[in-house]
Amino acid sequence: MRLVSLALVLLPFFVSMVVTNDVALITFVPFAVLVLGLIGRTEYLAPCGAPDHGRQPWEHGYPGG
Repeated sequence: MRLVSLALVLLPFFVSMVVTNDVALITFVPFAVLVLGLIGRTEYLAPCGAPDHGRQPWEHGYPGG
């Protein structure tokens, strides 16, 4: 797992020296998600979205909701 993690960090680092940084990120972020999904290590992916799991503010009892 350390070798995979190292490759997923260093590959975009060096590729972004040749192409623009946004192209490297657009290319390697989905690649990293795919690789981590294939090897069953999705716990290393950062969570995205709201931590409240899509609930509305009034469902939490926030004022003004």
